[in-house]
Amino acid sequence: ALAQADVGVAVGCGTRVAIEAADVVLVRDDLRDAVVALHLARTVYRRIRLNFVWATCYNLVLIPIAAGALYPATRTRLPPAAAAACMVFSSLSVVLSSLALRLYRPPPVEVAPPRKAAAATTPYEQLKDGVRSLAVALGLARLHADVCGEESEPLFDASVADEGGGLV
Repeated sequence: ALAQADVGVAVGCGTRVAIEAADVVLVRDDLRDAVVALHLARTVYRRIRLNFVWATCYNLVLIPIAAGALYPATRTRLPPAAAAACMVFSSLSVVLSSLALRLYRPPPVEVAPPRKAAAATTPYEQLKDGVRSLAVALGLARLHADVCGEESEPLFDASVADEGGGLV
Protein backbone atom coordinates (compact mmCIF):
# COMPACT_ATOMS: atom_id res chain seq x y z
CA ALA A 1 0.00 0.00 0.00
CA LEU A 2 2.89 2.38 0.81
CA ALA A 3 4.44 1.80 -2.62
CA GLN A 4 1.15 2.63 -4.38
CA ALA A 5 0.50 5.81 -2.38
CA ASP A 6 1.11 9.26 -3.88
CA VAL A 7 3.43 10.13 -1.01
CA GLY A 8 4.63 7.50 1.44
CA VAL A 9 5.82 8.43 4.93
CA ALA A 10 7.64 5.92 7.13
CA VAL A 11 8.98 6.21 10.66
CA GLY A 12 12.69 5.48 11.04
CA CYS A 13 12.09 2.65 13.49
CA GLY A 14 9.67 0.98 11.05
CA THR A 15 10.29 -2.10 8.97
CA ARG A 16 12.98 -2.09 6.30
CA VAL A 17 10.37 -2.66 3.57
CA ALA A 18 8.35 0.39 4.69
CA ILE A 19 11.47 2.56 4.85
CA GLU A 20 12.60 1.51 1.37
CA ALA A 21 9.14 2.06 -0.15
CA ALA A 22 8.56 5.46 1.49
CA ASP A 23 9.22 8.81 -0.16
CA VAL A 24 9.83 10.49 3.21
CA VAL A 25 11.40 8.76 6.21
CA LEU A 26 10.97 10.40 9.60
CA VAL A 27 14.15 9.77 11.56
CA ARG A 28 12.56 10.35 14.97
CA ASP A 29 9.42 8.71 16.32
CA ASP A 30 7.46 11.97 16.12
CA LEU A 31 4.63 12.55 13.64
CA ARG A 32 5.04 16.30 14.03
CA ASP A 33 8.11 15.92 11.81
CA ALA A 34 5.71 15.13 8.95
CA VAL A 35 4.32 18.67 9.29
CA VAL A 36 7.88 20.06 9.21
CA ALA A 37 8.68 17.93 6.13
CA LEU A 38 5.62 19.30 4.31
CA HIS A 39 6.55 22.87 5.25
CA LEU A 40 10.13 22.33 4.06
CA ALA A 41 8.88 20.87 0.78
CA ARG A 42 6.65 23.92 0.21
CA THR A 43 9.55 26.26 1.04
CA VAL A 44 11.92 24.48 -1.36
CA TYR A 45 9.30 24.46 -4.12
CA ARG A 46 8.70 28.21 -3.68
CA ARG A 47 12.46 28.78 -3.91
CA ILE A 48 12.67 26.71 -7.11
CA ARG A 49 9.87 28.75 -8.69
CA LEU A 50 11.50 32.02 -7.58
CA ASN A 51 14.85 30.97 -9.08
CA PHE A 52 13.20 29.89 -12.32
CA VAL A 53 11.26 33.15 -12.73
CA TRP A 54 14.30 35.25 -11.82
CA ALA A 55 16.62 33.45 -14.26
CA THR A 56 14.04 33.50 -17.06
CA CYS A 57 13.32 37.24 -16.74
CA TYR A 58 17.02 38.06 -16.39
CA ASN A 59 17.90 36.05 -19.51
CA LEU A 60 14.95 37.42 -21.50
CA VAL A 61 16.27 40.93 -20.92
CA LEU A 62 20.03 40.44 -21.16
CA ILE A 63 20.42 37.89 -23.97
CA PRO A 64 19.00 40.27 -26.60
CA ILE A 65 21.21 43.07 -25.23
CA ALA A 66 24.26 40.78 -25.43
CA ALA A 67 23.28 39.82 -28.97
CA GLY A 68 23.26 43.50 -30.02
CA ALA A 69 19.58 44.45 -29.89
CA LEU A 70 20.50 47.97 -28.72
CA TYR A 71 23.09 48.51 -31.46
CA PRO A 72 20.71 50.07 -34.05
CA ALA A 73 19.47 52.66 -31.54
CA THR A 74 22.67 53.49 -29.63
CA ARG A 75 25.50 52.37 -31.98
CA THR A 76 27.20 50.72 -28.99
CA ARG A 77 27.82 47.06 -28.36
CA LEU A 78 28.15 45.10 -25.16
CA PRO A 79 31.66 43.62 -25.05
CA PRO A 80 31.69 39.78 -25.01
CA ALA A 81 33.46 39.77 -21.64
CA ALA A 82 30.68 41.90 -20.12
CA ALA A 83 28.01 39.62 -21.62
CA ALA A 84 29.80 36.59 -20.15
CA ALA A 85 29.98 38.33 -16.76
CA CYS A 86 26.22 38.99 -16.91
CA MET A 87 25.54 35.29 -17.56
CA VAL A 88 27.84 34.29 -14.69
CA PHE A 89 25.92 36.68 -12.42
CA SER A 90 22.66 35.01 -13.48
CA SER A 91 23.93 31.56 -12.49
CA LEU A 92 25.59 32.83 -9.35
CA SER A 93 22.42 34.56 -8.14
CA VAL A 94 20.40 31.35 -8.56
CA VAL A 95 23.01 29.30 -6.68
CA LEU A 96 23.21 31.82 -3.83
CA SER A 97 19.44 31.97 -3.62
CA SER A 98 19.33 28.18 -3.33
CA LEU A 99 22.04 28.21 -0.67
CA ALA A 100 19.87 30.58 1.36
CA LEU A 101 17.68 27.53 2.09
CA ARG A 102 20.34 26.56 4.63
CA LEU A 103 18.81 29.31 6.80
CA TYR A 104 15.50 27.40 6.92
CA ARG A 105 13.92 27.20 10.35
CA PRO A 106 11.08 24.74 10.94
CA PRO A 107 7.75 26.16 12.05
CA PRO A 108 6.72 25.74 15.66
CA VAL A 109 4.43 22.72 15.93
CA GLU A 110 2.59 22.49 19.21
CA VAL A 111 0.96 19.42 20.66
CA ALA A 112 -2.79 19.70 20.86
CA PRO A 113 -4.25 19.30 24.35
CA PRO A 114 -5.78 15.89 24.93
CA ARG A 115 -9.42 15.56 24.04
CA LYS A 116 -11.87 15.38 26.91
CA ALA A 117 -14.14 12.89 25.15
CA ALA A 118 -14.68 9.44 26.57
CA ALA A 119 -12.23 6.75 25.51
CA ALA A 120 -13.15 4.77 22.43
CA THR A 121 -14.62 1.40 23.27
CA THR A 122 -15.16 -0.34 19.93
CA PRO A 123 -12.41 -1.05 17.39
CA TYR A 124 -14.22 1.25 14.93
CA GLU A 125 -14.11 4.15 17.40
CA GLN A 126 -10.44 3.46 18.13
CA LEU A 127 -9.66 3.54 14.39
CA LYS A 128 -11.71 6.72 14.00
CA ASP A 129 -9.79 8.37 16.87
CA GLY A 130 -6.49 7.27 15.31
CA VAL A 131 -7.42 8.78 11.93
CA ARG A 132 -8.47 12.02 13.64
CA SER A 133 -5.19 12.18 15.58
CA LEU A 134 -3.16 11.54 12.44
CA ALA A 135 -5.09 14.20 10.53
CA VAL A 136 -4.44 16.71 13.30
CA ALA A 137 -0.74 15.78 13.46
CA LEU A 138 -0.32 16.19 9.70
CA GLY A 139 -2.14 19.51 9.62
CA LEU A 140 -5.12 18.09 7.73
CA ALA A 141 -7.71 18.87 10.39
CA ARG A 142 -9.87 20.93 8.01
CA LEU A 143 -9.95 18.14 5.44
CA HIS A 144 -10.82 15.63 8.17
CA ALA A 145 -13.65 17.89 9.35
CA ASP A 146 -15.03 18.14 5.81
CA VAL A 147 -14.91 14.40 5.19
CA CYS A 148 -15.99 13.11 8.60
CA GLY A 149 -18.13 16.01 9.74
CA GLU A 150 -16.16 16.39 12.99
CA GLU A 151 -14.22 19.44 14.09
CA SER A 152 -10.59 19.08 15.21
CA GLU A 153 -8.11 21.75 16.23
CA PRO A 154 -5.06 21.77 13.90
CA LEU A 155 -1.59 21.51 15.40
CA PHE A 156 -0.13 23.73 12.72
CA ASP A 157 -1.60 26.71 10.91
CA ALA A 158 0.05 26.90 7.47
CA SER A 159 -1.03 30.52 6.91
CA VAL A 160 0.84 31.65 10.02
CA ALA A 161 3.94 29.62 9.15
CA ASP A 162 4.04 30.93 5.57
CA GLU A 163 3.97 34.50 6.83
CA GLY A 164 6.81 34.23 9.31
CA GLY A 165 8.34 30.76 9.32
CA GLY A 166 11.14 29.69 7.02
CA LEU A 167 12.19 31.31 3.80
CA VAL A 168 9.73 32.68 1.32
